Amino acid sequence: MTSVQNRLQQLSGNKIKYYFSFCLVIFILSSCNIFKKSQRNNDVIILEPHKSDSSTAKNKNDKDSLAAENATKTEAKGKSWAKKDVYNIAFILPFEMDAIELNTLLGEGKVTGYQPLASIEFYEGALIALDSLKTLGVNLNVFIYDNIKDDSATSLLFAKPEMKTMDLIVGPMFNQSLKIAADFAKKNEIFLVSPLSPSNNITTDNRYYLIANATLKMQLKKTLEFFYRSDPNANVIVVYRTDKDAESKIGKEFLSCFRADSVLKTDHKIIEVNSASGVSSNIKTGVKNYIFIASTDELFVNGLIRSLSTMSRGNENINIVGMPGLMDMESISIDYYESLNFHYPTAYWIDPNAPRTERFINSFENKYETYPSDFAFRGYDLTFYFGQLLKVYGPDITSNLDKYITLKSPLYRFHFVPHTDENNNLKFYENENVVILKYDNYRFEKVN
Repeated sequence: MTSVQNRLQQLSGNKIKYYFSFCLVIFILSSCNIFKKSQRNNDVIILEPHKSDSSTAKNKNDKDSLAAENATKTEAKGKSWAKKDVYNIAFILPFEMDAIELNTLLGEGKVTGYQPLASIEFYEGALIALDSLKTLGVNLNVFIYDNIKDDSATSLLFAKPEMKTMDLIVGPMFNQSLKIAADFAKKNEIFLVSPLSPSNNITTDNRYYLIANATLKMQLKKTLEFFYRSDPNANVIVVYRTDKDAESKIGKEFLSCFRADSVLKTDHKIIEVNSASGVSSNIKTGVKNYIFIASTDELFVNGLIRSLSTMSRGNENINIVGMPGLMDMESISIDYYESLNFHYPTAYWIDPNAPRTERFINSFENKYETYPSDFAFRGYDLTFYFGQLLKVYGPDITSNLDKYITLKSPLYRFHFVPHTDENNNLKFYENENVVILKYDNYRFEKVN
């Protein structure tokens, strides 16, 4: 999540109306085949969405079927990494609109979770970045593709001849589509950025695949490192119930990260408990106590936090830690987060007081008459960062990922690191810049 504001806020009525109107317009335009033919406008090329009817996809003619099958099977025959005057970038995002689903989500107050809205907001941020890149002399041909959650449609998209001319592909967002895209990128030597998915199971042995949103494993690893940097003698407790699949998975991943670090597992230990009483009996004095809550069950977390609040009286060294979703639990007073020193890791954070953040917000509001969302910030940063890399260093992106000296800084600093297997073979690149935030004085502050 992007922690620009101090507290996650629901969309206002005006903003909901704005997004509903915006989505409805896009839906009507696509229904009227406005995107049927490619059109050029300020170096942005909007291409026909690729759709397939599930009832007829298997009966496509042999030519289309063969194209889809071969889309990810053609081996690249070597590629020149010489600098160019103009670079091709593709954005593959799920702009597909479903008016019925949108209305349902609006009625449930879940409009922010609607994927096409995320795509629109992400691309709005990217457009601000493209404007900035033009002023820096970065020449880009930008291709926009509408990608639905369908394997056949995704394969047909990557069968299009122009896909092999790309220097960078951003997207898709869905994991299954990402697997198809990553295979294509690997075989055709084209760099692919996963903008939002934190999954590390998409591809392997792939120097062309970059994960922009740090994986859960990386976020937990950085959280553990923070604990012991803040207090070498920290008392770490993880709370999870083994009969609850979701929290058990997070709890065990947390322990796995601990055991994988030879320094941590030699000098420290983690206490596993499944209840408030388990926490109470293991609290220590004179050191910092970090209680990692793996659960997202609001009823369970509510009771646990209330009990911890009682324990914290007279002990300022009790700190609760969890994933960002804990802040969305409406039944829990934010006073508890304040008194219990709530911390959480995030793969993306922007300093709300930085002048460049204010400049971006002003530019976005002037252009779209609304406050930028998390997705808009991400769209801006990824586009601005990679656009500059292409201009300054050329198309061999992974050789220059951390060369910030000659680049104008984005809102957030990416730190892509190669991940290798036990035989030191490169698996992929991952952004390891994980920020630990603490809720203090009723606002979040970066503490690592």
